Order: sequence, then C-alpha cells, then structure tokens
Amino acid sequence: MGGRLDFGLAAELRRIPLVGYLFRLVTRPLTYYRVDALQVFHKIVHDAVTDALDAVLLAKGKRALTEDERRTHLRDFLDKVRRP
Repeated sequence: MGGRLDFGLAAELRRIPLVGYLFRLVTRPLTYYRVDALQVFHKIVHDAVTDALDAVLLAKGKRALTEDERRTHLRDFLDKVRRP
C-alpha cells in the first residue's frame, strides 16, 4: 500500500473490505494539505453563501449583515473535522 510495509493487525484490518475502508478513514493523518484544502473549501463556500444572502437581503429591502454576522467560524469547523 503506497510504498509502506503492511504487517500486523493494522494490515489485516485494512484487507477486510468494509472494515478496511473505515479503518483507513479513521486512521489517516491530518496533513497540512488536508487542512489547507478544508480552509480553501470553507472560504469558497462561506463567500458564496454570504454573497447570495446579500443579494437576497438587498432584493427584499432588508438590512445587510453586520461584520460579526459575516464572520467565518473556521476554528469551530476545523475542531469538528479533527474530532471523529
């Protein structure tokens, strides 16, 4: 698997079809790449949602969101991702 030696209990668990998938999903490390990809995804989605919300609020004649309401909660998002 990917240039590493597979032996022991972990290797046996990875070979079982459904259990192996779940085991790999739970034990994969949190890399800088994954964190960066999550941050980029979060920013894109957040910006898209706030832009759409601004357009709806403007069309309905409602007040715009305050800076605090527009603020992203990325730390909370990452905490949820890090916890299984």
